[in-house]
Amino acid sequence: AELDATDRAAAGALGRASDAVGAADWRAAAEHSAVAQELAWKVLHTGHWTEVAPVWRAAYAAACHCAAVACTSVDAASEREVLLGALRTVDLGLMLGDTRFRAALLRLARRLETLL
Repeated sequence: AELDATDRAAAGALGRASDAVGAADWRAAAEHSAVAQELAWKVLHTGHWTEVAPVWRAAYAAACHCAAVACTSVDAASEREVLLGALRTVDLGLMLGDTRFRAALLRLARRLETLL
């Protein structure tokens, strides 16, 4: 299947977010994962869940994971509000994402809960 502009934009943002996490560039990771989250969120909410391609659930879960890792890795990571926001992001990834990233999201949720 041919990719449309949203597909390409989401894939690009998610790839850049993943690369930034790998490079420990937390600000870039947060920025790119936010873009990927927003694009996937919009697609996930365009119709009945059975009509949305499963890859969008995977993209949303991966973007949530990158976003939560990024925001807990910056200087303000010890602040309770930052940790609660990261946990909310992980929770959304668990609810709306597919099962491919479930284990990673659950590990991150446990880590965040211990920090709180």
